[in-house]
Amino acid sequence: MPFTHIYISADKPDGYVKKVSQSLHEALTESFLVPQKDCFQIINRLTDEQRVYDKDYACQVNQARSKNWLLFEITAGKPRDTKTKEAFYRTLLAKLQVSVGLNQADLMVIISTNQTEEWSFSHGAMATLP
Repeated sequence: MPFTHIYISADKPDGYVKKVSQSLHEALTESFLVPQKDCFQIINRLTDEQRVYDKDYACQVNQARSKNWLLFEITAGKPRDTKTKEAFYRTLLAKLQVSVGLNQADLMVIISTNQTEEWSFSHGAMATLP
């Protein structure tokens, strides 16, 4: 069950935010094999002053990040192999390019993993795998 914080500019309209959220979920279900109903996201809408970032870091020449920069911070309950993560990154970018016209330099993803015992989904009980 991935849990994602999405960091997005505060000036984006609700429709844009919804498309970003849907694009992420579609990419997770397709590339990470996440069940369709397994959707947990927190949308963090931040002002320009609250989003401090290097516009050029790890970008190709003449392709700096813009005000549309998005950060996805994903905590996944199980590790994925390199090919799966690469496919996810490509799928997410493609979906965001179609849904909101995102420039490829404006996408940043951080994936962290942990163990099932580090989750409690409800009832104050430690999670178990189905």
